[in-house]
Amino acid sequence: MKRIALLLGAALLFAGFAQAAEKPLIRIGARVFTEQTVLAEITARYLRQHGFDVRITGGLGSTLARSAQESGQLDMVWEYTGVSLVSYNHVDERLPDAAATYARVKELDAKKGLVWLAPSRFSNTYALALPREVAEEYPQVQTISQLNQVLRDEAGKTHILALDTEFANRPDGLAA
Repeated sequence: MKRIALLLGAALLFAGFAQAAEKPLIRIGARVFTEQTVLAEITARYLRQHGFDVRITGGLGSTLARSAQESGQLDMVWEYTGVSLVSYNHVDERLPDAAATYARVKELDAKKGLVWLAPSRFSNTYALALPREVAEEYPQVQTISQLNQVLRDEAGKTHILALDTEFANRPDGLAA
């Protein structure tokens, strides 16, 4: 009787291991800003509800996340078409719209073994926020390009500007 109980216990234990081993692992990467943390967590919760084992690696810089994905260390990363186009694929031509940008990065990244899923319905673009006094002093500044022109025109004048690291280091961002 003891032997049967021991065999039954071992069978249940191994069945538990087999079931755990059958649960596919998906490794999600998240970059170092809040939006990425939230998107990774939402995605992980969704996948867990659908039977996947999920591990999130957060706090990654863009280049590190991309390298980990290209090398197979990450399975999924929420990516931005502009970042992929400019930073990873080194395309500097201006494409006509979001659909054209998506099609281009999907094509270019496919050559690297990366698959773009259907795009989400939200848009993530850079924007300017100015104190009222500054906006009134520079009414011509409505875009980042216009801000860049003012900074060039007033190179001798001190301006305080805050940027996130991602934008400051991108080829299409603002140079120091």
